[in-house]
Amino acid sequence: MITYEQAVNLKHGDILHVGKCVKTVGPRGGVTTKVERYRVASSVKTWVTRPGQYQFTVRYGIQKTTSVVTHCDADLLHLESECPIND
Repeated sequence: MITYEQAVNLKHGDILHVGKCVKTVGPRGGVTTKVERYRVASSVKTWVTRPGQYQFTVRYGIQKTTSVVTHCDADLLHLESECPIND
């Protein structure tokens, strides 16, 4: 989950992971990771009249699809540095 403070400090080009990241070790020791990465494509927009709310644009996929992320999506995202498969 991404917090308000983390979201406000995001910069253009920062990487976010979406959903659950999975690391699988095969029978012969091969490691496979399944991670959906989003790249921040804009600055974070905040409002004075609506504290705690934010909005920013992300890009993902081969076609560089663009999507808007809001505070409602915070529970789906985590920072690349805080990914659970890095442990």
